[in-house]
Amino acid sequence: MVDLVDMRRKGLIKRLRMTPAKMGIFGLSDMVMRLLFSTIQIILLSLIGVFVFGANLFINFPSLLMVFLMGALSFNGIGYLISSFSNTNEAYMGVANIVSFLMMFVSGIFFPVETMPEWLQPVSNILPLTYFADGLRDSMVYNTSILSSPLWYGFGIMLLWGGIAFIIGSLLYKRKSIVSVR
Repeated sequence: MVDLVDMRRKGLIKRLRMTPAKMGIFGLSDMVMRLLFSTIQIILLSLIGVFVFGANLFINFPSLLMVFLMGALSFNGIGYLISSFSNTNEAYMGVANIVSFLMMFVSGIFFPVETMPEWLQPVSNILPLTYFADGLRDSMVYNTSILSSPLWYGFGIMLLWGGIAFIIGSLLYKRKSIVSVR
């Protein structure tokens, strides 16, 4: 979403709004492009895991597809929110990196949640990255069915994060004047 910050800074979004192009289609095309790149990333990382590290994957494709889509929508929404109040690329990258790293450390990506202090463990239960990582693990390693209730609970958490972040970001974009900051 750093591109949106740069486009707003240069006044391109303001110019784009004056054309007959629909902003919704513009945003959708950006999300589809990000989904395609993310798909290529997951495929490459999975192939490296299998052929270089000898990982055994038992993929449930419907579950993987839903986890992937929900995670992508959630994190795009969070990125959109961060871009809505960032005036420069550096500010966006700083905030996005802080949010990403905090989420990675608290979500059980690097360390098991059980080894964290007891007061920090409930925070992990509300973060979207926790459910994204668990969903990827369940659908790629444990062949968990899409009908599994823990997966649907995770989908709900990711959808809430993405939806709320997107709505707040949209309100901030509409409220803030789209004036070139030079």
